Amino acid sequence: MKVIRIRIGSFGKLRDRSMEMSPGLNAVYGPNEAGKSTLRSFITTTLFPKSKVNYPTPKTSDSGSVDVILENGDNITFTKDGKKSNGMGSLLCGIDDKEYVSIYSMQPDELRDVDRLENGGIRNRFLTIPGGGDLPRAYEIINSERTALLPDGRRSPTCGIARLVDAENTAVRRVRELQNRESGDNRYSELVRRKSELTAQLQTAQKTFDTADKIRLDSNAFAHRAEDLQKLEKLIETEKSLAYSENTDPSRLEVLENEIKNRRDLFEASSRKEDACKTALDGRDCELYIRYKKKIEQIDRFSADYEFYCSSETTPAAVPVSSGGLPVLAIAGAGVAVAGIAVAAIVNVIAGGAVVAIGAIIALFGLRSRRSAPAPAPVRQENETAKRMENALDQVASVFDIPRRGYHADVRTLMDGLRASEAYQEAAKELKAAQDALDQATKAKELFLSGYNGEEGYRKAVADSKELISVRSQIEALRASTSNVPETPVDADTAESEYSTAHSNLTAIKEELSGINQALKDIGDDTSVEDALTASSDAADKVYDACFRWARLMMEKLILDKASEEAYGSHRPDVLQRADGFLMLMTGGRYSMSTDPRDTELAIVDRNNGEKKIAKEWSSGLEDQVKLSVKMAVSLSLSKEKPPVILDDILLTSDTERKRAACKALAELSRDIQVIYFTCDRETRDFLEAEGASVTEI
Repeated sequence: MKVIRIRIGSFGKLRDRSMEMSPGLNAVYGPNEAGKSTLRSFITTTLFPKSKVNYPTPKTSDSGSVDVILENGDNITFTKDGKKSNGMGSLLCGIDDKEYVSIYSMQPDELRDVDRLENGGIRNRFLTIPGGGDLPRAYEIINSERTALLPDGRRSPTCGIARLVDAENTAVRRVRELQNRESGDNRYSELVRRKSELTAQLQTAQKTFDTADKIRLDSNAFAHRAEDLQKLEKLIETEKSLAYSENTDPSRLEVLENEIKNRRDLFEASSRKEDACKTALDGRDCELYIRYKKKIEQIDRFSADYEFYCSSETTPAAVPVSSGGLPVLAIAGAGVAVAGIAVAAIVNVIAGGAVVAIGAIIALFGLRSRRSAPAPAPVRQENETAKRMENALDQVASVFDIPRRGYHADVRTLMDGLRASEAYQEAAKELKAAQDALDQATKAKELFLSGYNGEEGYRKAVADSKELISVRSQIEALRASTSNVPETPVDADTAESEYSTAHSNLTAIKEELSGINQALKDIGDDTSVEDALTASSDAADKVYDACFRWARLMMEKLILDKASEEAYGSHRPDVLQRADGFLMLMTGGRYSMSTDPRDTELAIVDRNNGEKKIAKEWSSGLEDQVKLSVKMAVSLSLSKEKPPVILDDILLTSDTERKRAACKALAELSRDIQVIYFTCDRETRDFLEAEGASVTEI
């Protein structure tokens, strides 16, 4: 797998970048903070999305792609969209994302981390012969047990066999004691009498020892009394000079600096918000919009009714029109009704009522026949309310000189400008408040430090406050020790002699008393000579078994040495051979990789003297050379797809000759696998270019 093209839309500080890579050795050169590590992270996390590369912090705005060509010639594009990538490096290469960062994509810290090389599958697959991964553990078990029984090349009174021999000798002496023992009764009485004497002597000897010990201590104290008093006087003077720092708070400056940092972060966020609002304002006059806020909002509030007022009509009501006075039938009906009333009064009420009813019917029919004139056709008239709304909009729009596109579009334009102005005004207020808070925090720090004449004075006060605590502790201890010193001098030699005599006498009494107690116990337990002989025989058997076990372990070691020598002599692992070649190239032939199967960690051999060196004996420069050699060799065998080796200034701390040699080794590696090296070091860039690297500057 080789990277042939990289496109970055947005990632960390990189924007709109595109670059191409050669299939062999590549050098990406640029100054610090140019984005080299960011580019390395982009390639790594796009190809292997689960790689634990935490710089820069992933964002939803991340975007870009990496074009690769596989070993079979297929071209694939992996894309990054936000925090996700469709990269399938792990699936295509058969390695997990952690292995890729540990072996292929490395900064100096990853270069020096060899945990995945020395433990687990990589060691068993590539750094040992088949089945040889357990040899170091086998050697460790055999040697641990063998040397615990009897160390190589030296005598040890605490080793296993030595302790068993001591136990056997003790058992033999016990047999002799029991064989030479006097009769039980006489012996027991003598031991009881002697124990009584020694118990009384022990009490006296203990008191004598305690007295001699106190005199000796007083003698030593008196000898140092003058020195201690002088030291005490100096400490008191020191305490006075440090007293000013007693109430110094060692964490106060950190609290103030954290407050400044928090407020600076708030200020920067407010500044970004104000910039965004200013951009959204797009050159409009914020103060003018705020001044016309009420009018714009009033126009917007009534704009919903604009269409209604524009579409309203005025229609006159229908007016009845007479057809020449009252109808004839109505008049005739009225006459009949009047006649009916007269008939009712003169002739008969019933007959008169009937006539009145007939007359009313005739009159009503005549009235219904009367017609109304038709209403005139509706006439559309210009609505004064809509006209006033348009005039109000014209007045405000002319103030802002907005391009006219229609009533509602113009209202939206004014409201957009008002909202943008209000947002900018609010953001400006927040920025001002954040600036004031930052200034206040900064002044608080300056005011605090002014009490100490600056930060250097404060840090001195903190150090002095810690020293003050120590000085007071010493003063307290010296006052306690000097207050108990006797006023009368004591001869040191005499005191030491008396102490030594008392100690020797006390020790001798305790040892004799211990022996008598054991003898009394043995007699009480009725220990026989036969039991002692059995114990002695058992002790001798244990010595024999331990010696036989040691001889067998030694034979196992010799057989394992011979088998390993023959196996590794004819079946040296390919990865170690490649690592050996890289290491010899980088060290001018001085060092080669150790293939000793007993090695539990990486080791090398100095070809000048044949001396083996393990990791703790390497210089930092040699350590980088060894680990780079092994990881380059592993990168050629870990995956058939051979993903690109990406190195981020791993040679920055190396001297000139080591850089030159490492660049030659990287050029050799790039014959079989793509290498992309990021550096800010001009010397490394020139060495890589001299080895044929394709150089890209950013």
